Amino acid sequence: MLDVDPRTGTFNENTKRAVKRFQHHRGFDVTGVINERTYNALERRWEAIQQARARIERKYDRIMKVARNQKGDPYVYGAAGPGAFDCSGLILYTYRQAAGRSLQHSAAAQARAGERVGRKQARPGDLVIFQNNGDIYHAGIYAGSGDLIHASRPGTNVKRDPIWTNKGVYYVRLLKKA
Repeated sequence: MLDVDPRTGTFNENTKRAVKRFQHHRGFDVTGVINERTYNALERRWEAIQQARARIERKYDRIMKVARNQKGDPYVYGAAGPGAFDCSGLILYTYRQAAGRSLQHSAAAQARAGERVGRKQARPGDLVIFQNNGDIYHAGIYAGSGDLIHASRPGTNVKRDPIWTNKGVYYVRLLKKA
């Protein structure tokens, strides 16, 4: 962890080690001191991280826009859009359209395609996975505030619903953090 003593402005040992690692990875003289060259490289790295974060934010925004635009489309088993969907078909279509991400047409495969995150870390655009006795039976797109957008079953349309249970539910992030 990078840390500076607020009383003295001095780096702690963790910060010095991190600066040395940064310098080593860049082929700089390894001093642990942030000279002008190191500072400029750190600043460029920070800007690159911020740009990557902005790209991820835009993808999440597009995922939610595409998912919301499918509301009202009918559930059809095996369908992956653009006019009808089953649960994994909605996810497949949304991620392909919004993020250019190719996924299999299977909720189980989609659940394995990403990284599990905790409920509190889930963000709109992540997946909500439902399982019973280890078998995945449903998936949707987390919409925030305890809701998801999903194609639930025959006779219904794509809609936003509250997540109806906490039992056997987990969240999956398909987009990498910056």
